[in-house]
Amino acid sequence: TTLPVEFASTTPATANFTHTRPQGYIIPQAWADLAERLSVSGLEVETLPQKFVDEVEVYNITSTLLGRSYHEGEVLNTVTTETQTREVTLPAGSFYIPTAQKKAGLAFVALEPENINSYVSFGIVPMEVGYLYPVFRV
Repeated sequence: TTLPVEFASTTPATANFTHTRPQGYIIPQAWADLAERLSVSGLEVETLPQKFVDEVEVYNITSTLLGRSYHEGEVLNTVTTETQTREVTLPAGSFYIPTAQKKAGLAFVALEPENINSYVSFGIVPMEVGYLYPVFRV
């Protein structure tokens, strides 16, 4: 059965920022609730069986601005970032979200902190100036 869908607007979306696509994201064990949210949303989330030691791309929060009104029931936190490369060591039990999967777009929306619908914007991952974002790009 095919159902007609009426769109109020067909204006193409315009990206407000772009980043290169990572191979995946690493989430430390301490932020297991993020991995659970992604898994419940249908993303493939792997639990790392051994410690992770490697260079990653990490976001340093350079500015934050709380919204003056509600958006979808929340006051949004708009952040800007700069990227840094660091070597990190994370314990076994940390999480890997590969971006070579069907719902990878959801990972980009949720995990890229400058995105308007990210976990940072909605306060799920609270961030202040000078904080290093605890989700690493590999």
